[in-house]
Amino acid sequence: METAEIHTRIEERAYYIWEGEGRPAGRALDHWLRAESELTVGAGPRPKRLTSSEAAREARAARSGAAGSGRKPRPPRKPAPSPS
Repeated sequence: METAEIHTRIEERAYYIWEGEGRPAGRALDHWLRAESELTVGAGPRPKRLTSSEAAREARAARSGAAGSGRKPRPPRKPAPSPS
């Protein structure tokens, strides 16, 4: 969804909230923030902003296959001895 479309939807929702509350004066920001919150709830969580060291740590973990686990990857298992 484009930014202009999101802005329009928030604006429309804020207007309906304002009307529903009896058109009170001085509450535009409250209505805008409530509309924004209502419309972005279903959009999923916003990504967390990472520091450069956190981003580097996550990149290393992703390359090593341990992304998201928060733990160091295990070394490969040694093969079982073959029966003689």
